[in-house]
Amino acid sequence: MKAIVRNAGVCGGIMLALASCGENDDSPSRIALPILWEFNQESAPLDLAELTQDEKDDIKFLTTKTFVVNEYEEFPECGFISDDWEAKSIDFEDRSVIVNYQLCAYRPVGHDYGWIYDYNEDERQFVVSTAVDGDFLLDDDMAYIVRNAIMVNEVAPDTPVSSVFSVGSLSAGTK
Repeated sequence: MKAIVRNAGVCGGIMLALASCGENDDSPSRIALPILWEFNQESAPLDLAELTQDEKDDIKFLTTKTFVVNEYEEFPECGFISDDWEAKSIDFEDRSVIVNYQLCAYRPVGHDYGWIYDYNEDERQFVVSTAVDGDFLLDDDMAYIVRNAIMVNEVAPDTPVSSVFSVGSLSAGTK
């Protein structure tokens, strides 16, 4: 009889422990993923008032999407920044390049990249912190288009990937 009570107590303790697992879970909502290579951040000034409607549409497309590139033909074409990706000799064996574009009102002078998995959003995120020269304000019709890119472990084309941007003044720790 004592064995039955003891076993019932052990089973009850296990059930209580399992039931409380989700209540006070201290597991992180995001984890850092490895970046295999960071490409230099590239930028080009744009006179927004001088752009054609097609160029504005191209910019809108580029700045609202995060590109997962698994072969050279998949790189987005940006007519404002000249990238010769093939000259970079990228080995796509088990690797992907994540590319995004953003518009900045100030001149970009540095960056910090992160690559994370966000459990809450169930997606990978390319985190871009761009340092800008706060004294170099462009006029109302001017902006910079900024290209960011990292090489990571292979990402399947149907994997959800997004970008998270922040822009701040020039500070230590930027590249």
